[in-house]
Amino acid sequence: MEAYSLFDLAVEYQAAEPFSFETLKTDMEQENKTREEKIAKGEAVMGVRQFELADYFEYVLADYKQKTAAAIAKTPSEEVLKEAKRFYEEDKENYISDATYEYQVKTQEDGQEKTEIKTITYDELTVSYHSMDVLGDVLTSGNIGEEYDLGSSKVTLLNREVTYQPFEEVQSSVLTSYVSKEYLPELLKNRAAAADVSLSEDALADYGR
Repeated sequence: MEAYSLFDLAVEYQAAEPFSFETLKTDMEQENKTREEKIAKGEAVMGVRQFELADYFEYVLADYKQKTAAAIAKTPSEEVLKEAKRFYEEDKENYISDATYEYQVKTQEDGQEKTEIKTITYDELTVSYHSMDVLGDVLTSGNIGEEYDLGSSKVTLLNREVTYQPFEEVQSSVLTSYVSKEYLPELLKNRAAAADVSLSEDALADYGR
């Protein structure tokens, strides 16, 4: 029911044509033909080499979901915009424009404790995060003044100054994320539930007749 609710919603937002089994099958055959030609030329194809109908149905759904979310985000209602701002506040760490982290590092060297004060910027942290993920977690989400044992060293976050991108500057990105992750799944769930109830009532009416 959620799948067909998505098709209906995609049609409403002009992101898809009304569902047709024959059209789906024809489109799959054309997609498979295109992939076959690319493979024959030695070109790479994303995903499977050839679709079965059930897999192609899921592939199309994912595409329609993305297009529908983008369409909803492009012309948001006041309620969607309000919830997107709430989503932004809760997910603000993904919209950092600049930051500076000052921290203290304690290490043991020749039996002596060595203390060093270091400073790193957000850009520097982002570049090296893959090799210092534990330290990165401490700097981005640790408590100031609390000491963390990283095994080979002990780190204390001394100061964290973060500047976030204003909502207005990232509104489009936030809206797309919010609609994709929260709004659209809930909307489809509710529509599917309503359609399921409607079908059940129709079936009971037919049974009564």
